[in-house]
Amino acid sequence: MNTQPLPAVSAGWGTADITPTRTSELYGQYYQRVATGIRDRLGVTALSLEQRCEDKKCGQALLISCDQAMINRGLVDEVREKLRITIPDFDPSRLVINAIHTHNAPAAYDSLKWWKHDPALLSLEEYRAMLVDALASAATTAWKSRAPAQIGAAVGFASVGHCRRPLYQDGSAEMYGPTNRPDFIGMEGGQDDTIGVFGIWSDKGALTGLIVNVTCPSQVMEGTYVVTADMFGEMRRRLQERFGKNVNVLCQVGAAGDQAPRDLTLPPKAGPTYWDEAGLVELGGRLAQAVEEALPRAQAARQATTLVRHEVCRPRLPLRTVSVQQYARATAELAALIAREPADDTAPESAYARFVSRTREREKQPVPGPFDDKNDDFVLMRNLEAVVQRFHAQRQAADYQAELHVMRIGDTAISTSPFELYLDYGLRIRSRSPAALTLHTELCCDDAGYLPTARAVAAGGYGALVANGLIGPEGGQLLVESILEGIRGLFSTT
Repeated sequence: MNTQPLPAVSAGWGTADITPTRTSELYGQYYQRVATGIRDRLGVTALSLEQRCEDKKCGQALLISCDQAMINRGLVDEVREKLRITIPDFDPSRLVINAIHTHNAPAAYDSLKWWKHDPALLSLEEYRAMLVDALASAATTAWKSRAPAQIGAAVGFASVGHCRRPLYQDGSAEMYGPTNRPDFIGMEGGQDDTIGVFGIWSDKGALTGLIVNVTCPSQVMEGTYVVTADMFGEMRRRLQERFGKNVNVLCQVGAAGDQAPRDLTLPPKAGPTYWDEAGLVELGGRLAQAVEEALPRAQAARQATTLVRHEVCRPRLPLRTVSVQQYARATAELAALIAREPADDTAPESAYARFVSRTREREKQPVPGPFDDKNDDFVLMRNLEAVVQRFHAQRQAADYQAELHVMRIGDTAISTSPFELYLDYGLRIRSRSPAALTLHTELCCDDAGYLPTARAVAAGGYGALVANGLIGPEGGQLLVESILEGIRGLFSTT
């Protein structure tokens, strides 16, 4: 057993602004939204960590939180290439970029784009270049500013995230489905009120920054038309008012693919609807208070010689497959939907035009969201097309190589995945981990869609369909086992 004292840990911070420089589209819904203003600035926050042992880099990581809906692998690779030049002593495979899943930021790559882009607006290419530069700049600053640090972790609690999939008597589920139906029997999944908090202090005892992990995406304002980092932006603002504007706040979303910042069993008859700014302010404040309450415990646990380790896992996860019967049924249903379109129109363009028109009408009603109907003909066409496409694609490729990160910081473990990972997977990881506290971060280093549970796949509905992600429950359990194997490896030796 190694009894040699651990060397000190060094940490550094970097930030950059990624607020669009001119009017832009907002990404996250199935229809076009053009920003009408800016509620708060978008940014990236980078934290570097390193621990050297016997002249070797035993622990090295660059964590970046980004006020985006998603981050894809191509974008991460672009940033890594820049870092090979700007910080050659850093291993770029140890770069971890996560999105907070705000639905009120521009897109940096082409995804759900079913409308014609207006050339007068900020283009994808312009924003992507700006984002890559900002990410690389923040990472470089964080790495070059490394200094001796003390780190402590603790948990707080705040009721923020809730399951967003009501279940009905026939066994079906519907994202944001009504809960006042006579056949509503409960919510499909649970919720996790745990708020993970890391405090990072200088060797002189000054608080330099926080990592805050919340099992809920930052998307209160998802149906609105303003640029905002949502409730995480509000939380950051309040924490910096409390602890100082130079205190950095790095936000992570836990396993929250089936979670949303609103309790669907409490109809918004009074008070915040959690679809608007009032709800954003309340939840941002609730999160800030939870962090403030947890921070003294993290401070009491802080150490300058905390063990820091970081490994990258790249398991091959099986694609969610489509059977011959599912393919035949989808082909027939798609043909029937197309046949219902007017003879002088082209599907799905005509269906999309109706979908947008209906959405705009719902936006005018004095009710909270969602405004886009996931059971509309247009969405059903897209879902069926995805089944057909997957059937052909699975003949060419049988799996997806995921990039997963596992880190040990003292007695705490952090794991990552590129999915909108359903809560149950995060609970499996946390419950079986040897760490005193295990925090998962989703939406990291790629955009691989939802990863639903077997229960969700059986119930159907948005978020559990073939169209919504690459991997199914079988791959989800393999992901859990891969992460746990990695964590156990980090905790098997000191």
